[in-house]
Amino acid sequence: MGIYTDFALRLSQHILKSALKGKASSSFSANNLRRLKKIRGMCEREQRRFMTHSAIGELGPKVQMGPFKGMLLQEKESWGEGDTLPKILGTYEAELAPIFIALKDIPFQRLINIGCAEGYFTVGCALALNIDEVIAVDLDSKALQLCEENKKNNEVDTTFHFQSSISSEHLQSILSDYPKSLVLCDCEGYEKTLLGSLDTSAAKESHFIVECHDFVDPEITPLLKSKFQTSHNVQIIQESERDPNQIEFLRNYDSGDRWLAISENRPETMHWLIATPR
Repeated sequence: MGIYTDFALRLSQHILKSALKGKASSSFSANNLRRLKKIRGMCEREQRRFMTHSAIGELGPKVQMGPFKGMLLQEKESWGEGDTLPKILGTYEAELAPIFIALKDIPFQRLINIGCAEGYFTVGCALALNIDEVIAVDLDSKALQLCEENKKNNEVDTTFHFQSSISSEHLQSILSDYPKSLVLCDCEGYEKTLLGSLDTSAAKESHFIVECHDFVDPEITPLLKSKFQTSHNVQIIQESERDPNQIEFLRNYDSGDRWLAISENRPETMHWLIATPR
């Protein structure tokens, strides 16, 4: 197998050299740049996969720091590729760590996690926060299955309800029955439809953490900010820096790999809307 891998690498190198031979970067077409980006992405995914295996072997399959420290993870993912490594290292969406720490003593009747994926935040919040029951929502049946497996692996006693969809009306009904809830929303732009018509005054006792996908629709943040400001305190948290040089596991990797390990592969600088009761 190693012989074929080495041959494939050398062949790819020659193909890449041939493609670039005699071409100044300024003469690259958009298609050429896209191809190079795709090649780079394939190489990065393979290197990150190797680093993930190494991290699990050395550190174990569990979160190393942050509010979910000690939570067991699986290497299987439901969304994208490569999120397991920053989750193990404890850097994944680290901007939200102070928010979860601030919420740990608040009793919540429900956690509603819309876009739960394999359950990093769903299970993490069930372990770290004071939550009666959990509603985990994802379109992907594989995601719900992995979320349930992660719940069992972490021996979470909290009752989980799994569902493949949720409408604004359904969410409104849940919040009417359980007004002291925590809503985590990461649904790739659907937050505009889901929360845009929500009666936030009826949800004024609930907390909301919403990842805003303005690259899908630039109206999302202005709309949600305007809506929640009438009933909640609203803040916008921007994606911020990470420092891989502070992580012991990464000390023996080169600079490129250290930064690759904590990358979340964002399409642009992201932000979250945090709405808390007044």
